[in-house]
Amino acid sequence: MKKFWVCSFVMLSVFGTAATASANDGDLDLSWGGTGTVYSSWSSTWGEVVRPYGTNQVMLAGLGIVGTSGWDSSFIARFNEDGTLDPTCDSVGYRVYQGPDNFMVADMEVLSDGSIVIAGADTSVPPAGKVIKFDANCQLVDSFANHGIFTYSERDGVVLTSISVDGNSLVLGGSRSEEHTSELQSPDHLVCRLLLEK
Repeated sequence: MKKFWVCSFVMLSVFGTAATASANDGDLDLSWGGTGTVYSSWSSTWGEVVRPYGTNQVMLAGLGIVGTSGWDSSFIARFNEDGTLDPTCDSVGYRVYQGPDNFMVADMEVLSDGSIVIAGADTSVPPAGKVIKFDANCQLVDSFANHGIFTYSERDGVVLTSISVDGNSLVLGGSRSEEHTSELQSPDHLVCRLLLEK
């Protein structure tokens, strides 16, 4: 069973607080899980992207297995400064999202109000790009797009691979799905912009 792991290095420029005087630049931070490394404690998971969250917390997004047919879902998880799961995220420290077509996360951003947006694609044929917005408690934000989920699709399929915040907008990068474009048409890169609630 594969499980993701998260290491914490002593880097003041990324997550803030200083470590003990005996630690050197680049050493594992032993205050993080006791060894500098923590592992998932639920199901099979594969970490994809990590972001700082507030002061000394960490958000992780990745892939998971809910059924028996391989990677079929995505998750977000929040860790406290000591590497323990933060129970304010869906009461257990993480939230799994599968959806009807097995959503696969590729990127994540944390917004200034503590909400989290993840981007990726489902495994329908052709695939559809999706953006999912969670509030600070890791619940879907009903006012965002269609009950928390934005879907973008075209005839040849779309895969979203990156997301960034630009003022009151989300900028998404991706491409038409190469697997579903015709042999005479190479996959096109695309950029979408979504409005955020002011």
